[in-house]
Amino acid sequence: VWTFDGGYFVYPGSPISITRRETGPRKINIFEVGKGPTEYILDTPYYNELTITLDPFDEKNPIEIVKEALAKTKPAEKLELTVNGYVNTKKLGLTEAAFGKELEKAAKGKCVLHSEFRDVEVILENDIFNRFLEKLSQKEVSETKKSRLRDLAIKAMMEAKA
Repeated sequence: VWTFDGGYFVYPGSPISITRRETGPRKINIFEVGKGPTEYILDTPYYNELTITLDPFDEKNPIEIVKEALAKTKPAEKLELTVNGYVNTKKLGLTEAAFGKELEKAAKGKCVLHSEFRDVEVILENDIFNRFLEKLSQKEVSETKKSRLRDLAIKAMMEAKA
């Protein structure tokens, strides 16, 4: 809703998602004379996108992270879930293929799953990477910056490994 020359402009959109590009709950506007439009959410099917970025240093089980996110979906929501980032499958006691199957099992019937994660077990056991982490932990920078630097190092080592 935009104010326009003393009136209102409302883009009507479609009351139901026709394509995957039309994401989010559908809405309508009801007008009352002398008042601005009031927006209401429709209870119609719609597409939504969610990206979960895995962090191999997160203590939480990545499968549980995905299950918790899927539990929050609405009945009308047709979710397209992308799982990216890095996972340490050894810590989970799984192979990369077994982890992928666990993800598929968790997502079955609930969403369209795009698995883009990478297993970093080999990187996390690398002496050079561990020395880098040791030096990084001694630096006085924010946790956000440390996390970004750690991710950059992982990406660089994954590329070098490929």
